[in-house]
Amino acid sequence: MLIDTHAHLDFDEYKYDVRGVIARAYDEGVGHILTVGVNLETSQKCIELAHSYSNVYAAVGIHPHEASQVKPREVIKAIEDYIREEKVVALGEVGLDYYRGL
Repeated sequence: MLIDTHAHLDFDEYKYDVRGVIARAYDEGVGHILTVGVNLETSQKCIELAHSYSNVYAAVGIHPHEASQVKPREVIKAIEDYIREEKVVALGEVGLDYYRGL
């Protein structure tokens, strides 16, 4: 069984077919998917997706490209709440996306 350790099932490209994306991945041997939030809004969406599908789990965090747009105290409080969720299994989105400028 394969595990996709870094997916973004919350992206708009998947919103009308997320169930199909997950089913096709499963059919190809992907037993579990970790969907990763890049800010507070997408982290919440990933948690909701994880609760909706038994083989999906969530990672919550702030991508470095998003860091300048957040209020630290707000982020800390939200992340503390998020990590208490049963389906949250990872903390942090540390993406090193060199194709985007900082």
